[in-house]
Amino acid sequence: MDGKTKDQILLRLDGVQGHLAAVRRMVEKEASHEELNIQLRALHGSLRQIDRAVIRDGLNAYLEQAPMADPGRTADQIMQLLSLRPLEGGQPGPEAVEDSGGD
Repeated sequence: MDGKTKDQILLRLDGVQGHLAAVRRMVEKEASHEELNIQLRALHGSLRQIDRAVIRDGLNAYLEQAPMADPGRTADQIMQLLSLRPLEGGQPGPEAVEDSGGD
C-alpha cells in the first residue's frame, strides 16, 4: 500500500472511530431510533468507502505484479480480494463470513 493511500485510509478510520463514539453516546442518551439509523447508515457508507479504497489499492498492486507473476496466482488473488466485497444490500458474501470467522 502506498503512503498516500495508507494515510487516506487511516484518516477515514479515525473519522469512523469518532463517529462510532458519537453514536455510542447517542445510544447512552437514548436518542431516537430514527436518529440512530441515520447515523448508522452514515457509518456504513464510510466503511464502504474504506472498503473500496482497500480493494482499489489491492487491484492496483496485483495488476502491477501481473506481468511478472503467475497469471493463475494473480487471478486467484484478485478473486479472493473481490470475494470479500459485500453484496448489494450490505450483506457480506459467504466467502467473507468464512474468512472472518463468522463475525
